[in-house]
Amino acid sequence: MDDVLTSATLALLPMVVVAAALHTISFRRKTSSGYSPPVDVAVVETPALKTLPGPSTIPILGSMHHLRDHDNIHTTIHDTFTDLSEQFGPVYSLKLGTIPAVVVSSFEGIKEVLIKKANQFDGRPDITRFKIYFGGDINRC
Repeated sequence: MDDVLTSATLALLPMVVVAAALHTISFRRKTSSGYSPPVDVAVVETPALKTLPGPSTIPILGSMHHLRDHDNIHTTIHDTFTDLSEQFGPVYSLKLGTIPAVVVSSFEGIKEVLIKKANQFDGRPDITRFKIYFGGDINRC
């Protein structure tokens, strides 16, 4: 029975890897041809975003594997972001799946983004989870 499971797993694993690679290639082609992704935010990866420091990424998952703590299950996501800011600085980039994101963790940086240059940073994603948490008011996030 174990041999059947092992051979089935070995047969399925390459198929999953190929499917993930095809999905990534297809998504990149669609976004470069002007296709709007099925998310409420346009994915724009500028050269400045690519030069920001940040944790390593893997296809499909992006940097999401860094957003969990391996040592302590009681650590919050805020603690993880604090640890990442200590490692990469007060402004760093993440990929949430295939969507690029910028994390600003210093008071001065937040003030610059939300007050001084708010019109340049008004493309915040309209994510369903934020709607649930903040009652539909994305400006409260």
